[in-house]
Amino acid sequence: MFNLLPENLKQKIKSEYKIRLLIAILIFVVFLEFTFLALLAPSWLSSYYRKKEMLVNEDAKIVAQLASSTSSIISTIQLTNNRLRTLDNSFQYPSVAPALNVILSKKTNSIHINQLSFTLNNDKNKTASIALSGISATREALVSFSKNLQNSGVFKSVDLPVSSLTKDSNLEFSINIIL
Repeated sequence: MFNLLPENLKQKIKSEYKIRLLIAILIFVVFLEFTFLALLAPSWLSSYYRKKEMLVNEDAKIVAQLASSTSSIISTIQLTNNRLRTLDNSFQYPSVAPALNVILSKKTNSIHINQLSFTLNNDKNKTASIALSGISATREALVSFSKNLQNSGVFKSVDLPVSSLTKDSNLEFSINIIL
């Protein structure tokens, strides 16, 4: 009975059997993979949404911590601002900005200011002094600068020491101004 089929037909049947077996194994493996994916999907979705929820909770905690620290910082700043306003209202300072604007507007290219210091005098008149130091290219430019400051009407007095006028050029000067 085994010899009823020719040899080439036997080979063909064996190769078809091997191909069918291979296809069946592949179908089983693919089916097994899809089954694993289908069974794994719910736990994957669950872990994905848990991770997302944990990140949202973590962000909320960080925002809450920042809000609490920020609110304490804001309250400290507001308290400090209120105290500074109280101090500022109790003291009266002479207006310095217009005086500085006048000094800078009267300065020429031949006058170079190196140092400017402001001092508030502790007297009842609430006066202040400004000390200017620098270098002037010529004596005439320095005298002109000093006279322009006096003639501006903003300052009570402008004092240019005679010792600042010793040279003809590149004069180092110091001017004392009282507001």
